[in-house]
Amino acid sequence: MLRRRVWAIACALLLGVLLFAPTRASASGADWDDDDEFDAPPARASKDDASRAPLDADDASPPPSDKRASRDRAFKGKMRERYGDYPPVFEWKYELLFPLLIAGYLAFYVVGDRKNRAIVRAWEEAHARPDGVLMKNFAIVGAGPEAGAGPYKGSMFTREGPDEYRLYATGRRFVKAAVVTLKMRNRTDPFALFFRYLDSKNKTPTLPPADPHDTCVVECVMRDDAGISPGCGFAFGTTRGMAKLEKVADDVARLMSVAVVKHRDGSGPLAGTKKTSNAVVVKAESSELASDVVSDVVCELALGEAAASSTHGKHLLHAHCANEATTAEYNRLGLTGSWTIRFAFRVPKRVTADAMREAHGELLKLVPHLVDRVARVRLSGAQKELAEKRRARRREEDASKNRKENQARSVHWSPYDPVGVVNADP
Repeated sequence: MLRRRVWAIACALLLGVLLFAPTRASASGADWDDDDEFDAPPARASKDDASRAPLDADDASPPPSDKRASRDRAFKGKMRERYGDYPPVFEWKYELLFPLLIAGYLAFYVVGDRKNRAIVRAWEEAHARPDGVLMKNFAIVGAGPEAGAGPYKGSMFTREGPDEYRLYATGRRFVKAAVVTLKMRNRTDPFALFFRYLDSKNKTPTLPPADPHDTCVVECVMRDDAGISPGCGFAFGTTRGMAKLEKVADDVARLMSVAVVKHRDGSGPLAGTKKTSNAVVVKAESSELASDVVSDVVCELALGEAAASSTHGKHLLHAHCANEATTAEYNRLGLTGSWTIRFAFRVPKRVTADAMREAHGELLKLVPHLVDRVARVRLSGAQKELAEKRRARRREEDASKNRKENQARSVHWSPYDPVGVVNADP
């Protein structure tokens, strides 16, 4: 990070010197755009006139002692005679500005892309190995038909973009497919960073805020015959991670409520190993579901006091189970509408396999545990009725909101209306 800042400061200083360096204006080119007066170029003297003109002893220059110096003076005289009257816009510093910008952009892209590839390689060396969690729980792990499109030769990841890499896995009970996505922060496009910075200064920004950290997202799409019924939605994570999740996940904000994990008989909050930390939040569609999901293993790996203060606990963002995923990738794979368990972890700053193993090694154990846990949950009749009431209320609120928006538009629209009609509903 420090090296990138030093390079950025050096490039900015170089551009400043090139743009604002003082230059000597030529006498003939200082008033090249003056329209008030026009002086015709002086007539050049012919060789006959020069031969007939008497030579003045004071004006005559001594003969050059060096042939090379004579040639240099002659060349400079020709250049001055040819380009002396050109406007200052053709000076070399303006011509050099555009190549420097292109070179700076390419250098920024190459350095950022190399860092992203190093992160992918370190994560793959730490977790996509025979004794890792993925290989032990999924029969097929790798790029599949797009093999060879990874960040380096032999990689299991596919390169979806300069800042995004994915690994696909399948071959496990209750799971259609699992997708591991490494989403990097923008390191390859300086212009996008500049425009996003300008947009953030507006009172009403049009672009969503960018995540300043690299993120690892693990998504497990459940099978239709897993027996998951409506009402099994839940989410847990750190306070900050849950606050960000509520802004993008409508079901977390409107269908779920903060759950206090209790004993199965409802006698009171759990104690001992199943006590959750104050730094995490658990939300579910019912308190019974929260008690079923938050097991001793979940508390030990993610939600307990010891986990919250450990290294891997600090890299947990959230875990979310829902059936409302509508991303373009799910549409391409035909997985829209399926129940999905989504885990989000923060990638450590140190780009080494040991750092990746220390940050995500314990958290990845949540993936197979929660997959089996959710598939075996069976809701009671009261839980299903409560979940259906909440979904019906949300549908009514959405329909009412749509009606109000439609009433604000003109209902007497015609394709023959003038172009300037206000509130025309196409």
